[in-house]
Amino acid sequence: MEFSVAFWNLQNLFDTNSSEIATDLEFIPEKGWTREVVNKKIENLSKPLRTMNNGTPPDLIGFCEIESEKLARDLCENVRSGYYEVAKYIDGSDIRGIDTCLVFSKDIFECVETKSFRINFRYPTRDIFLARLRVKENNAELSVLVNHWPSRRGKKDGFDQYDTEFSRCMVAENCGRIVDDLLKIPFEEIKYLPHDILSDRRYVDTINTRWNKNVLLMGDFNDDPFDKSISKYLRAKNDREIFIELSETLEILRNTDRDRTDNNTTWNIQHLSIIACGIFLAFLITIGETIL
Repeated sequence: MEFSVAFWNLQNLFDTNSSEIATDLEFIPEKGWTREVVNKKIENLSKPLRTMNNGTPPDLIGFCEIESEKLARDLCENVRSGYYEVAKYIDGSDIRGIDTCLVFSKDIFECVETKSFRINFRYPTRDIFLARLRVKENNAELSVLVNHWPSRRGKKDGFDQYDTEFSRCMVAENCGRIVDDLLKIPFEEIKYLPHDILSDRRYVDTINTRWNKNVLLMGDFNDDPFDKSISKYLRAKNDREIFIELSETLEILRNTDRDRTDNNTTWNIQHLSIIACGIFLAFLITIGETIL
């Protein structure tokens, strides 16, 4: 089936509830951040979403820079009333209180599981939010990772954008590890398998089934596809040939009739445990029994 996807940085969509220890003192009623202002911002944000796809709002939307689940629900009601559900909203560790979240069509999806991954710097930053969805029409699963990587802006005058590059690379490494955990075959599952695993169709089919998963990464990465965070640390590829090469490699290894020593056995296990495919986003996705 087909469904549409969008992501949007909402640019400081805060609520009006301030506390004595409010971490962001700019967006408070005393500074003019009133309910009327928030409602106007929600109205303005909802207009482009309503007009996407020739007037058909997206079926799956990721947000960042949003402070509460109520704000997400209010925005969704303005986009298409009664159509969306919010994947469990998890308050992240960002010091300003802005989070990532995901909303989805109740007609198309149901949420199976949600999880938030904290990134351990010396200071709090935005969590990576994971939602596992099931497509009602065909029971296909889709794992969605919603990201908001550290800003390029420095904390002092005269900064260079590359001063903050290391932090995005660290988050990218964490994000890549999450994708690996979704797709890799754990060592414990394969260490007792026969050493000629790749010559046995049953085991190769098991590997292919494990890799045949739908994974979508979305977010404000604050970097371009050619930057190190994306290309080197996340290891995202924009060429389907990489997957064809992996398939051909497995086919060659499976058909190779030769004795494998214990060293080769170790190599095969390590080889199987490090190869993983991360599927990078699209705005229109066909999802089914085959990999995206």
